[in-house]
Amino acid sequence: MKRALTLLAVLALTACTAQTTPPTPSPTPTPTVVPLTVGQAKEAALTVADLPKGWDGGVAVDPTPTPGYRAQYDPPECLVFRHPTDILGDPVTAVLGQYFTRDPQQSVTEWVQSWPTQVGTLVPELAGRFAKCSK
Repeated sequence: MKRALTLLAVLALTACTAQTTPPTPSPTPTPTVVPLTVGQAKEAALTVADLPKGWDGGVAVDPTPTPGYRAQYDPPECLVFRHPTDILGDPVTAVLGQYFTRDPQQSVTEWVQSWPTQVGTLVPELAGRFAKCSK
């Protein structure tokens, strides 16, 4: 009988200590965003070999891009569809990649840009303007 009481007491104590609260989850850390260096941006740029057959191209004389023409838009906040990265402000790194041409009168100029923050807000920002900027 004494043995049974001891066993019952051990089981009761074990059951009491097993009922601990789960650990509190730690908050998700904010990811650190490190902008590309100029060298990394140049490495990320496309080359003619990356494009389908029929494209030609060359290297920009000055790899420092300059802001392009900003036309008037009605309403003005629709300009962002032509220049979506304006929402993010000036990039920390900006490199003008190669330019590419293809007949008839097709051309592409590539810019590789990097910001010190995540750019995940860009898509929701643009989506919020679709109804107003449908033209």
